[in-house]
Amino acid sequence: MNIIQTLSKSGFPEPLLKEYQNFCHELLPLQKEAIQNKSLFSESRLLIHAPTSAGKTFLAELAMAHTSLRNGKSVYLVPLRVQAEEMFRTLRQRYKKYGWQILISTSDYRHHDTLLEQGRFHIAVVVYEKMFQLIARQPSVLGRINLMIFDDIDLIFDPGRGLTADFLLTRCLGSSPRCIALSACLPQPERVAKWMNAQLIQSEIRPIPLRKGILYNGTFYHRNEDGKMGTESLYNNLEEISYLHAVRKFVERGETCLIFMKTRNEVRSLSWELTEHLDLPPAAQACEKIKCLEPTRARDALLHAFQHGVGFHHSDLLMEERQIVEEAFRSGELRVLVATSTLAKGLNLPVNNVFIPHEKWFYTDKTGKGSSLPLSLSEYENMAGRAGRYGYTEQPARAILIANSKEEKELLWSLYIEHTSLPFSFFEDAHAFPTPMLSVIASYETMTMQHIEEFFQSCWRIQKDLSITDNMDLYSRWAKDSIESFARRGFCMKKNLYHFILTPRGRIVATRGVSPETVEQLEHWLNTIRGRDRDPLDILLTASLTPDAWVPQFELSLSEFQSKIYFNMLQQYSLRTPWDVMTPIQKFQQRLAEPNIHEVKALKMAFVLWEWVKGKSLPEMEEEFCVSAGQVVQAGMRIAWILDVLGQLAELMNINDSEEFRVLSEQVRWGLPPDVLSLARSFEGLLTRSQILSLSRAGIYNVEQILKASVSELKNYILEENIPTIKKQAQKIRSQNFKYTRTSYPNQSSNNKFLNPFPPPPKLFKPADTTDLQYLPDVGTKTINFHITVPKGKSPKNKEDILLTLDKRRPGEVWLEGKKLRLPEKQYRLLCLLAQNAGCCVSYEEIYKELWNDIIVEDAQIAFQKCMLLRKLCEVSPHWKDRLRTIPKRGFMLDLPSHLIALNGNIPSS
Repeated sequence: MNIIQTLSKSGFPEPLLKEYQNFCHELLPLQKEAIQNKSLFSESRLLIHAPTSAGKTFLAELAMAHTSLRNGKSVYLVPLRVQAEEMFRTLRQRYKKYGWQILISTSDYRHHDTLLEQGRFHIAVVVYEKMFQLIARQPSVLGRINLMIFDDIDLIFDPGRGLTADFLLTRCLGSSPRCIALSACLPQPERVAKWMNAQLIQSEIRPIPLRKGILYNGTFYHRNEDGKMGTESLYNNLEEISYLHAVRKFVERGETCLIFMKTRNEVRSLSWELTEHLDLPPAAQACEKIKCLEPTRARDALLHAFQHGVGFHHSDLLMEERQIVEEAFRSGELRVLVATSTLAKGLNLPVNNVFIPHEKWFYTDKTGKGSSLPLSLSEYENMAGRAGRYGYTEQPARAILIANSKEEKELLWSLYIEHTSLPFSFFEDAHAFPTPMLSVIASYETMTMQHIEEFFQSCWRIQKDLSITDNMDLYSRWAKDSIESFARRGFCMKKNLYHFILTPRGRIVATRGVSPETVEQLEHWLNTIRGRDRDPLDILLTASLTPDAWVPQFELSLSEFQSKIYFNMLQQYSLRTPWDVMTPIQKFQQRLAEPNIHEVKALKMAFVLWEWVKGKSLPEMEEEFCVSAGQVVQAGMRIAWILDVLGQLAELMNINDSEEFRVLSEQVRWGLPPDVLSLARSFEGLLTRSQILSLSRAGIYNVEQILKASVSELKNYILEENIPTIKKQAQKIRSQNFKYTRTSYPNQSSNNKFLNPFPPPPKLFKPADTTDLQYLPDVGTKTINFHITVPKGKSPKNKEDILLTLDKRRPGEVWLEGKKLRLPEKQYRLLCLLAQNAGCCVSYEEIYKELWNDIIVEDAQIAFQKCMLLRKLCEVSPHWKDRLRTIPKRGFMLDLPSHLIALNGNIPSS
């Protein structure tokens, strides 16, 4: 069925139809059914259940595009960060040229979060947990979303993350957005659809046939497309159980192979063995790209593998390394790729054959010990689904399990080919219960116990269990006991006799996804250190010891533990924390306690991150600490998250200099000293850490110096083709100094009038008011120059006529009527904001964003900061009491003519 003829009837404009025709001439059977029965573009809920590569994702994209054309907003939810990145790249490449705003929100990409909260987007790609935290922080965001796509909804069966996905879906089903769920391997799609009150669209047709089977004694036993068993002889050496012969056979035919392994060590070992076993041409372009990266151990190993036409992919790789591997495999330079489960979901790769282990590695505790567990049916289906992707290959694909005995062959066939599901129990998720439940309460702002119990009982897993056994009272007691436990621990409280609300501590748990135990541990440390000097290593160790700081890939060998190398390093460290303050680091340094293996691992992580923020190169750190570059980056991301939470708690507890924790969090996230953080903020995604460090060593620390530097100077540190983009970004940032921007997209130019063919309204978003003013570097915007100008006829005769002088180059310092005044950070920023908007009311929302951003504080904090600022100003002159005004229910105003204010002016010397 022709895609243009079909979609034009549904109101799609011609430019978009031509865009779709570039990669899809004919609709697949599943897509025809969903469009022809008019369910895809209706308001009904849908559960689309079909094999991998059957066209589900494109259906979701069409639904989102249809919503955007009608001035609606869509959110696409995915389980994994790599899925979000690929979907974001696809959507932005396809729709950005038409003026649509595409956002992404993951742990790596946080700079779009403000736009997402305010509804300034057409389509947003978000990870499940991040969306739940966003709804907990801003419950009103659900009212601004028209469509939510839940990709890989079988995540609700996952023992670790399933409860969060279940609670999120249940919350959204009870609100206004339309919900569409996608799945390839739900064991009970009819029951899930009934629970969702959704129409089930189901298909068993896969455009590219996928033969699933078992490789045993050189023969591939598989199920054909007609359901009958087939066999394929691959090699004759019956004593050889290794599948290297099968890989070589496929490669000689010109086919590609993706080989999944349980652990990173197995991936590295097998990829090295394949370079010796296969005779493949080198991936020349990939070699050239990988040579440009920092010479980490993984980079050097990849270079060796690329030279033999083989690649590998696991969590220890840096993002730049992973991208080069994926691009090389997509282009066909690499014919064989060995990977862990990092590639098991979402990514579209040209794979003809996928080899799947029937076991996975599972960490049993936080010491790094682990064991093997059987692969779940969902995990198997997702791995198998990487083979035979539509649009990447046309020949039948294979999903191959390896059996070493006849009994193992029969067992694997029963479990994975005959679809015998593995047992599952709801109570496996008991450890994950607290944080999602607090997020639910935050998303409703207030709930009664009856409402909590009803919500809990309406979740999929409870409904499923209740169909087996009637244990409603058991679940009600569990919900009640949990909420009462939160209340005793101070995470929620009774607003009145019936309603529960979260305390500020509870909101931190709900909106940041951190566990209550971590919050309590951090609070204890803050109370211990209150009013005393704090050492950066002490802060890093405290964060690393929390329950949420565990990074399973971060390694500590037995020899490292037994040698006490990090314990001895601590003895040599000059600690700023006073000796009488009994934090863990002092107890270890004074030998008042002997650290166990978990604490030594945390101590190692703290030392690694301390060198990381001082700017030590990754190769040096790999050599010194026996840790991979990828592990350092993962540890940095995790601890940066904990430090953000620590900063919020310090703000809440009125700890002095709480901004120190936020700065250290940024340092740990990027691995940079504080003096170059401005470069990282300004050029996130454009400059790598090593490039920023190289620029700083050359004396280039900020945007102005980037603009002044010549191309010949910059190309010593940055690829020459990237320099124009860097310069353009620097120019954009400089032009935003003391400017506000007001959104005006979609750009209503003659080239994209088709984007809103359905009248009215002519604008995509409601008219902006004062709360819509933001610093928006990435959005098509109309800028309003905000440099302070002196009205005609009102020029001050001399500097003495200026009543207020501010210079952001000297933060905290103010000249008021010729007198020097020092202000705390929050009060200084409040005064700057009011001075920039002199004579205009600044809303409470703008003030909150400027002073606290995403930190959760009591509502009275705004009034408190204004009161303290006014007290400081009145010390100079009582007239400021009338100049700093409160506009009831609106905000604050600095009632002072702009020509009496100097911003970025010359502050008199003291």
